[in-house]
Amino acid sequence: MPREKAGAQRKVYMLATDLVERITDYQRLSGMQSEVEAVRELLDEALNAHDDWRTITNRFLSGIRFGHETFRESAKKVLVGHPLVDSVIFEPDYVVFELATGEQIRVDNRGNVDATNEDGQRIELSQEPLPPSQDS
Repeated sequence: MPREKAGAQRKVYMLATDLVERITDYQRLSGMQSEVEAVRELLDEALNAHDDWRTITNRFLSGIRFGHETFRESAKKVLVGHPLVDSVIFEPDYVVFELATGEQIRVDNRGNVDATNEDGQRIELSQEPLPPSQDS
């Protein structure tokens, strides 16, 4: 029986036969050792495509806030190679990354975030709750 890895969960999913065949073909064509590796890569790519600047920034911050990774390790893991990240600039005390959607985010080594949208206007990481409805 395979060993359980820290930070991992075992899940079992029922997939259509044609989907399994496509995954197996992807695995073979990519030269991957296992079907599981192929599924992980495909899921990661699909989920990354649905990210926005907030989800990317929060994923980057979670690594450093919980002490799992250093500032640079988290930046490399989350930002480098992400399909929405156009550029990453590493400085000694901060990192700046720009997204294909136009946002520019600066995160310092304390976890402070400054972000601007495609028009250069400042945007906040946490979204404010919507005001209560005025319906009577």
